Amino acid sequence: MIDIGDVTQTSAPCDLHTRHIPESRINMRHHVWPLADGGPDIEDNIIAVCPTGHYNIHDLLEQYRMNMGRAHYAITRRFSLAERHYAKLGYDRLTRGYM
Repeated sequence: MIDIGDVTQTSAPCDLHTRHIPESRINMRHHVWPLADGGPDIEDNIIAVCPTGHYNIHDLLEQYRMNMGRAHYAITRRFSLAERHYAKLGYDRLTRGYM
């Protein structure tokens, strides 16, 4: 495993997807409650995700922000259940201000 800050080269799957096609060799550290929004930089707030999952969580989190915690099914169905879970968890932590 090679660790370069927030990007890790690994053969392990990310915390969101059980398998990747093609196989992902890179995982990123994702802060569930984003640091930019006051989230803590602690292990309980960090998950390892592939670049696609990382982008998807941030995309869905932005949808939750724009719609005050709700997103239409036509939007959410494009995301995996795990991506939905972490985006919603991030939104909940962001709006409630606790871990």
